[in-house]
Amino acid sequence: MQTTVYIIWCLGAILAAFVLLFGIVIFVGFVLRTWRRGLGSLHLHLWVWQALRAYEKTGRRRPDDGATMDARRKLTSATAALVDAAREEGYVVTIETVPIGPLAMGNYCMQYDVREAQSRYKKPATP
Repeated sequence: MQTTVYIIWCLGAILAAFVLLFGIVIFVGFVLRTWRRGLGSLHLHLWVWQALRAYEKTGRRRPDDGATMDARRKLTSATAALVDAAREEGYVVTIETVPIGPLAMGNYCMQYDVREAQSRYKKPATP
């Protein structure tokens, strides 16, 4: 009787150890695959950065030259000035993107609308 229990216990322990080892191997494989993918992305970014640095060292400017952020800052400040001017004159400015054609990324146009603010067209109370 004790021999049978001992054999069953040993088989259960071996099976549990095998399942645990198999789970660890799967987990480590997943981590390594994910890490390699991330490392490949890091190598790509480093390569692009090194290529741009080498391009600058030859005396040439970078392709974007920071112009995108300058244009964005200019548009942001101009829009803020427009909104402030409209508020002072009693108008409301609405700028929105409206989809055109089939709904897809990039199929839109910008529209604007200028209307009187409520304080400007509000009728005075009559007694």
